[in-house]
Amino acid sequence: MNFKRKNMLCKVLSGLLCFAVSATSVAGIGSAAADNSKVNAAAVDYGLLNKIQGGAVLHCFDWSYSEIKRNLADIAAAGYTAVQTSPVQPPTFYDPSETSTNDNWWKLYQPLSLSISGENKSWLGSRAELEDLCSEADKYGIKVIVDIVANHLANNGTTGGTFSLLNPDVDEDLQKTEYFHSEASKANDESRYNITQYHIGMPDLNTGHSYIQQKVLALLKDCASIGVDGFRFDAAKHIEVPNDPDNCKSEFWKVVIEGLKEDYPDTFCYGEILSYPGTYIENYTKYINLTNNYSGDKVLYGVCNKNAGSTAYSAYDKGTEPGQSVLWVESHDTYMGDSGSAGIKNTASVDDSDIIKAWAMVGSRNGSTSLFYARPDTVMGAASTDTTWKSPIVAEVNKFKNFFNGSAEYLSYSQDEYLALNERGCSGAVITKLNGGGAINMKVNKITDGEYTDKISGNTFTVSNGYLQGTVADSGVAVLYNDGLTYGYLSASPESGTTFFFDEMDVMLYAHKITDATYTTTEGASGSFTDGESISVGKTLGIGESVTVTLTGTRTDNKTTTVSFTYKKVMQTKPVKLYFDKSAYNSWESVYAYIYDNAGNTDNDWPGVQISQGNSGYYEYTVDDKFRDGNLIFVEKKGSDKRYPSQYGGGMKIGGNSKFFTEGNTLVDISAKVQEISLTLGGEIGLNYYIEVDPVLVNKHNLTATLSGPNETISVDLSKAEKTDKGYYKLTYPLYAAQTNESVCLTVIDSTISEIITLYNSKDEEYTYDSAEYEVNDYVNAVKSDAGADKKLKDLVSSVEVYGAMANELFGGEKASDELVSKLPDIKAEDLSGHKLSKTGNMPDGITLVGGSLMLTSKTSFRVYVKRNGSVTVPKVVINNETADAVLKGGDYYYYEVKDISAQELSKTQTLVIGNCTLKFDALTYVHSVLSDPDESQDLINTAKAIYAYSQSADAYFSTST
Repeated sequence: MNFKRKNMLCKVLSGLLCFAVSATSVAGIGSAAADNSKVNAAAVDYGLLNKIQGGAVLHCFDWSYSEIKRNLADIAAAGYTAVQTSPVQPPTFYDPSETSTNDNWWKLYQPLSLSISGENKSWLGSRAELEDLCSEADKYGIKVIVDIVANHLANNGTTGGTFSLLNPDVDEDLQKTEYFHSEASKANDESRYNITQYHIGMPDLNTGHSYIQQKVLALLKDCASIGVDGFRFDAAKHIEVPNDPDNCKSEFWKVVIEGLKEDYPDTFCYGEILSYPGTYIENYTKYINLTNNYSGDKVLYGVCNKNAGSTAYSAYDKGTEPGQSVLWVESHDTYMGDSGSAGIKNTASVDDSDIIKAWAMVGSRNGSTSLFYARPDTVMGAASTDTTWKSPIVAEVNKFKNFFNGSAEYLSYSQDEYLALNERGCSGAVITKLNGGGAINMKVNKITDGEYTDKISGNTFTVSNGYLQGTVADSGVAVLYNDGLTYGYLSASPESGTTFFFDEMDVMLYAHKITDATYTTTEGASGSFTDGESISVGKTLGIGESVTVTLTGTRTDNKTTTVSFTYKKVMQTKPVKLYFDKSAYNSWESVYAYIYDNAGNTDNDWPGVQISQGNSGYYEYTVDDKFRDGNLIFVEKKGSDKRYPSQYGGGMKIGGNSKFFTEGNTLVDISAKVQEISLTLGGEIGLNYYIEVDPVLVNKHNLTATLSGPNETISVDLSKAEKTDKGYYKLTYPLYAAQTNESVCLTVIDSTISEIITLYNSKDEEYTYDSAEYEVNDYVNAVKSDAGADKKLKDLVSSVEVYGAMANELFGGEKASDELVSKLPDIKAEDLSGHKLSKTGNMPDGITLVGGSLMLTSKTSFRVYVKRNGSVTVPKVVINNETADAVLKGGDYYYYEVKDISAQELSKTQTLVIGNCTLKFDALTYVHSVLSDPDESQDLINTAKAIYAYSQSADAYFSTST
């Protein structure tokens, strides 16, 4: 398993157990991309970041360019790295005499062209005024982001998405039918087709058309040419990606973003995605960053409901990395509309004091970009009269974010004290106290002992023995750190002294208010760097060896500063702990652990070390690493005959893993073994793990097996898992055909003792990172290489491999190898004439049979499509003797579905009766239709042939299998 995949695994685990946070902080190193933009002297003066990513952005909603320009000094002083404007294109129904924000704001999101507004065409101002803003913003080190509407254009006042409803004032060159999608239905989340081809109330641009793509690209380049630094794409979820299904995919993002960055490589781009996009999030993040509305919305909900756990919510719900995410407390859609996702649909009634408390958490996060929404004035184009955006508290949170850029975060909370806490590095923290000001005494996890100044109140806070004490001001927010390094500083993440057990480790380098920054390593690497750049270390090191990274640069007072950071490569080890179940030994007055090695060395004189009760409820002791392979005797106390093993008996072997001791003098190894893997070929391809765990552990502890892969993460309570005749626990992760080369990671978590337990394979070899990682093709290859395997089984797994490769290519993955393509059967449509759709009788009046399709990106199912003519009722049908309802596809189109078709049922005849009409078909009917169409793409033809081969081999195997 490589570093990146381990990174993904740790993120899954961090949401399950608090102790996994330490793993996350190591694995998160180096997630941000290097930025080669020049450091702006003005940005240094204000302590701003030299790039947008990771900074604070002020959303100047409906402010004119001149109003933003007038406020730049205050914006810089408040710590904002960037400003964001409303859409730059000319709005619909513009009338300068109509100035009400409530009545007119939406018009900016219905543009009349794909170009910058001209003079007297928008409340925001002209192209020249935008250029003037960009020029002035540069003087403060502030970046400018503009909003772009590329999904749709303005309607004629009638809600709808087709060309016929286009506003007649739209630019003449865009008034062509082919530039718009033809579907009349309102977008919904049922499928990517519905998301991208249906409309959201306005004529939906055909963003797959090359002319539209080039128009958008030209707009972006025009903006960039006058100084714009970034773009926000409205309704990005509704614009297709290259990996979408054939009927709705396009190269829009590839053409537009890659084309832009050929000339303007440092441009910051992010897209609006509300709720989930219906496709892998990576299909967007390879091009743009994304809004993560769920995460910020939950924080605000937590503040308003005095829920400290929700206020300290740290997950990125859409699956984005921090460096790919834009977070907010509220947005123009939650303030002007009702798109809030966590229980507060509209945020207009939320008090500014609660916005500030939520911003303390959202605005202090590491890596993600934070967007502060300046609540609008009542007049279009005017700057906000609600100045919360530049209040001392918000400003100090922004400055804190900038100061600790790149330092790891640790979010925690105390519900009893109504406290949420974000610690950054080891020397700063932001506090939100939900019930207002007052004294606190809260456990901290990272910040070191010492005194810290609250930048808001000036109060002194003290950290001692792992607890933070002090008084939070009435605002309920405190921002703690000591910024004595006024003239600039160099730093690196992770901190000096960090150990790692990967082949190499990424180190992030930071230069705050530093020029001419350079680095050298004791491995011989050297060079210059800018703030936030990443280097790799450790490649040449052996186990136990260290590398030192030395940073040098010039501060703002022209003095040279130099700092060094040392990192050591170590073997992957985790503590060996002993757990003694004293409830099974109530007569024991106390518990001692005596540990010795085979050379006679002991970790303590007899009777060893007295151990005490831990959080698990058991008596716990951590074994010194020198004795992890030693021997153990439990003793009640000195002089007692209560001991195990009994007197004169040799100690129990510890053996390198944590151990659990319970009634019957049973010492259990806290581990599990993956005895075998297999496949289940149902409607999905199930990757099965068979694991063996000592029954004592299952009965006494809370064990959860977690399977993480390309789809949802599955967690199973082992005490409730399916058990085989051999006593193994069977765990299944469902995959689609296109995912046969995707990894699935199994971990077993013992939440009773807060440990990820050690995993072994059937050969007693330990898995790296306590994670058993497999893919479908691992099983395929194992069967193919097994000389004793049944030929029919070999044929079956070979067809699975080919089917997976063809489906993967079909859905935008890697191109299938020539070798696998050569294994496709040489069949034509006429070879499958027996699988043609059979129709007898007449369809009901007003219902037309349209066709059928096979669904491959969910459980394999067959859909029969019909069209309703007029207002007739679409009838129920009988499918294989069971009544079924029609499902609305969109408009007047409906479908009936045969669900969850297993491998051995692909050629099974399915019967659908609708009125007096009987339809007979099977999954291979779809294969026949594909092969009958001379215009079908080669990758779909290959997939169809692979389905046929898969069906044939499954029939052969399961017909004789017992």
